[in-house]
Amino acid sequence: MHRKIASYQRFSSRSWLSVASLGILLASPLPSNAKDYFLVIGGGPNKEQNQASMEANVLFLNKVLATKASADRDVSIFFADGNNPDADLQVIAPSAPSNTPVLDLLRRLHRRGPAASSQTIEYRNHTVPEVQGSTHVRRLERAIRNIGSQVQTGDRVFLYVTAHGSAGPRSNPHNTRIACWGSSLPVSQLMDWLDDYPKDVPVISMMAQCYAGGFANIIFDDISERMKPTDHLRVGFYAQQYDLQAAGCRPDIERDEEFSSYFWGAIYGEMRNGTPIHNADLDGDERVSFEEAFVYTVCYGDTIDIPLRGSDLFLRAWSRIPDYTLARDRYRRNGPAAARDDDAKGSDQESDGDLDTESNSTIDMGDLQRFEGTFAKWMAETSRSHQRVIEELCRSLEIDLDERIENLADRLDSYRRSSRNFGPNRRGRFNSGRRELLEAIAQELPDLKDPDAWEQSEALNERDQMTWMADIEMLPEYATYQKRMEERKRADSIGEENELQSVKYRRLIETLETILLEKNLPRVAPAEVQERYASMRALESVDLIPPPITQVTP
Repeated sequence: MHRKIASYQRFSSRSWLSVASLGILLASPLPSNAKDYFLVIGGGPNKEQNQASMEANVLFLNKVLATKASADRDVSIFFADGNNPDADLQVIAPSAPSNTPVLDLLRRLHRRGPAASSQTIEYRNHTVPEVQGSTHVRRLERAIRNIGSQVQTGDRVFLYVTAHGSAGPRSNPHNTRIACWGSSLPVSQLMDWLDDYPKDVPVISMMAQCYAGGFANIIFDDISERMKPTDHLRVGFYAQQYDLQAAGCRPDIERDEEFSSYFWGAIYGEMRNGTPIHNADLDGDERVSFEEAFVYTVCYGDTIDIPLRGSDLFLRAWSRIPDYTLARDRYRRNGPAAARDDDAKGSDQESDGDLDTESNSTIDMGDLQRFEGTFAKWMAETSRSHQRVIEELCRSLEIDLDERIENLADRLDSYRRSSRNFGPNRRGRFNSGRRELLEAIAQELPDLKDPDAWEQSEALNERDQMTWMADIEMLPEYATYQKRMEERKRADSIGEENELQSVKYRRLIETLETILLEKNLPRVAPAEVQERYASMRALESVDLIPPPITQVTP
């Protein structure tokens, strides 16, 4: 007997902008005064959390816009404390080698903070040009409302966030927040402000903060219900899921492995630090769209991020995969995983969509595509962008395309089990030889062993530390300590690589889910739901430079 689910409620046509209407917006000639508005929110909530990498991201965006965006653009940048001249940015500053190596070593052995190194943390004022103010929520509200009062049909609004983020409350974990200067901005507040925008003006978000996926919910009418889609044009690209932390936010800018650098780098042709990018243009039109930049980031981003699009969230709200638990529920961190489908009553997966339980019409679950078959099969039946993701992630994970997708979750679980002995969270106690070395050093000077009084030892001031350190390095306990610290460093490095591989599994699983949900959408959703999805996918494929203005023949 086939399992049934109720059909979706049909909303009033006035609540939807049809794909035909969006097609007119995207493909027809733009008004001569059409403009792009960019609102940039960057930096941390205080100087201790305002790292140099976020400043570098905003500077990189300015570089991208200068060469790749429309000349008719309005850019509003809000960064950290704004135009306040006080030092607000955390950076790495090179310093001279330490002249107290024994003191540094003893601090490590007593676990009293990091030892002195060739680099130190310091603070300076940020150098982001033409900043309009701080990221305090009230300033952002005025800026967002001001843009809303100016935009007209044909205009586009881009919202870019490179900041810190925080998790949502237990009562509504999807209502995550952007950490602003001395304040914070929840998803629900941003939605309220954007609701005042004209409904035919698209808002395209690109967010790189922790828990960014919560802001994908701006596609809904209400963050608490998460059922009825908004009748505004909103899509977005988000670095991470709503319940996970994102990569990035460092006081150094040498490493640029983070969502912003990959995403904007794909459009620009090189990453923030200049690494060339050659293979982001999937359709060969010599323009890299937001969709193509997202695909590049999913394929090649060496980060802990599991990126998502607004349309991905839409599919998970409105479509179905029979007898299957979505990855977002299977691997959920905040709260228990959803019940397995075999235990569900009349439904095949948890739904964010608005089901019409009173409807007499039903959907035959036997007609839906299931999570089964080979990777090659699904590659042959999907879009170019999905093909690229499957091909590249399977290559990276050493998965043959003739393998079956239903074995992927078990393969990930097995990989995770085999990786538990590496990285900072590995099982078992790690003996670094710290205590043994401390005992050896303290044989001559017992007061150096006292965890509360060792810093008052007269020897630290009386002895030449360079000579003393040379003597310590001759101890066999020092050689053991150094060897074990190197082993720990190698294990941590392997652990980081294993984590990146696990993330790639998740990205691959989520991509396959998206393909299946997209295929099943016409079988479970009414026409207006399908049109909304098609309009979102069209909007996600825009370029920074809008279509050229053409003459219309009367």
